[in-house]
Amino acid sequence: MWMTLLLAVTLACSQDGPQPVATRPAASQPTTRPVATQPATAPAVAWADDFDSDEPVLRRWDLSGRIRAVPLPVEGLAIAGVGGRGLVINAEAGATLQRSPDLPAIDFRNAREVVFRVDPVSASARRPLLIELQFLTRERIVWRGRRVRLTSPGWQEIRIPLVQALPVGDAHIEWDEIVTFGLRVRKQAVFGLDGVQVIAGDRAAELTDEQLAALAFGGGDYESWSSNTTHCTVLSNADGLSREMLDEALGQLRRRIQDDFPRRSFAARRPRILIFADEVQYRAFWPKLGARLDRQIPAPTTDGYSAFGIASSFCPAQADGSRGVRPVLVHEAAHVLLASMLGLQGSNWITEGFATRYQIAHSGQDLGAVIRGGLAEAGRRLPLTDLLGSDRLEPGRYWQAYVLVEYMLTSDHRPRFNATLAEIRSRGSADISKLLLTTWGERPKPFEKRWLEWAAQRWKAP
Repeated sequence: MWMTLLLAVTLACSQDGPQPVATRPAASQPTTRPVATQPATAPAVAWADDFDSDEPVLRRWDLSGRIRAVPLPVEGLAIAGVGGRGLVINAEAGATLQRSPDLPAIDFRNAREVVFRVDPVSASARRPLLIELQFLTRERIVWRGRRVRLTSPGWQEIRIPLVQALPVGDAHIEWDEIVTFGLRVRKQAVFGLDGVQVIAGDRAAELTDEQLAALAFGGGDYESWSSNTTHCTVLSNADGLSREMLDEALGQLRRRIQDDFPRRSFAARRPRILIFADEVQYRAFWPKLGARLDRQIPAPTTDGYSAFGIASSFCPAQADGSRGVRPVLVHEAAHVLLASMLGLQGSNWITEGFATRYQIAHSGQDLGAVIRGGLAEAGRRLPLTDLLGSDRLEPGRYWQAYVLVEYMLTSDHRPRFNATLAEIRSRGSADISKLLLTTWGERPKPFEKRWLEWAAQRWKAP
């Protein structure tokens, strides 16, 4: 019966085409399995929709783009999570089905996974069903996501752990800010949908400190500590590391960031800082974390690396067995603290510029010669639009990002910088090359000229 009705809707939709529906204004493969094998013991459910309610679907879900959603009976199927009525969806690429943000917000931080049942109907290896599970803030902006690719028809259970729904773009959004979720169709498709659930779990949306330490140190001994002074949790297996020196450095870093942004506060969840005893463990950690998150993460080539609110580096022992606080560790800690306060992530001009600013404040390193050399020869620096547009800035360009941040932080420019920061956060992209005219009153070329003249005067470049 289900297949007969489904085919009828498919044919009707193919003749008429998916219809636009009025809406409110505004990676790798997850676990799949035949739903009949689902465990008998039902987990705690934070929210669910089986489409059996007599209430119209559009009271609970918003449709956007060229999409049609038709409730159909699915009785007679001995499939757990599928029954009563299901939803047949015919959608063009880019169309979305989103749980209405007007419904009570879901506590995603205390959720474990999203589960839904899908019948891809005519999916095959050559024509797979391509959809994306998206997580949105109240402003209807997508900040986290997880792609799904299905290549065979028949009802299937899709389980997506929230720890694998990673941030997108240059914004770092905590789960506290996520209020709803939805599906985006990446390629024209017809499919059945039923049994949508958000499974509860005590603070299960992020890896715990213990889970992180197990990945990092392989079950070996490690120390863990946290303090209000640093607003960080440190996990380390580096014997001889001075906790007092590290806490002092991290405390100074926190105060410097707070001084730069006195009207902002850090997110409640404290960033984690991993300090490894040796380089081999440090470089091996990130691919292991990637496997846990079901995402490919290559071993870092630099001495420090940060992502997902986790900073890391290694700290070699000195001849006497002691271990100091390396400047690169402060640089990486700055990344995760900036993510906590400003909601920015990645290796772009603004994050690397600020991280370099705080690294210099800690180490006292003088970049004057590097800066003067870069200002004197155009071939030793990136054009402004390339600098602003890079989403993976090379370490050899950090000096330039630092100089740009210093320019924007001057008292004359601070109001415009604050507006720029708000734009980056709201758009999820650090590329502001097309926004300079509205936020700074200048196009890229005049802005670049004025900025370089200021830098030449400050660093006494010829």
